[in-house]
Amino acid sequence: MNTKKYTTTKLSLLTTAVVLAFTMKAHAGQVEASVVVNPVGDFTAEFKDIDGFAYVDGDGFKADAFVIPWSKVDTGMSVRNKHTKEYFHADKYPNIEVMQAIGKGGKGVAKIKMNGEEQIVKGTYTKDGNNIVAEFPVTLSKFKVTNINFKGAGVQDEVKVKVTVPIKAKK
Repeated sequence: MNTKKYTTTKLSLLTTAVVLAFTMKAHAGQVEASVVVNPVGDFTAEFKDIDGFAYVDGDGFKADAFVIPWSKVDTGMSVRNKHTKEYFHADKYPNIEVMQAIGKGGKGVAKIKMNGEEQIVKGTYTKDGNNIVAEFPVTLSKFKVTNINFKGAGVQDEVKVKVTVPIKAKK
């Protein structure tokens, strides 16, 4: 076997795979929650490498149950990560659960369980390459999360959430 030809073929296949991966823009899911803190400003809580995905369902999209572990939260500050987990009782409820989500025509609805409370949230979505990007508001008090304050700075009750999940074939 010609080693040079074999190596060139492997390199070519690898290059093609990398180009396809970047072109498709499919990746593990992620969540970004934009939090407003009065009077000091805002921050984004991020959860990366989430295992959820969406699939085509007729002329819309659907996502079955998946979890968002509190262990993956990153607010940009370790003390804020700690406080976030405390306010959401992550020791007792270690995950945010997306129990089901459906969308059609750019609008969607999801059933979410957080802090032991189940709520329906409504929002919008777009298709971005091989991903679904859903955006919706979450009212913290509906999940029994209230009075988030630290040294005179308080979190607003409504948080803007953006969830990105890859589109996959349903198994």
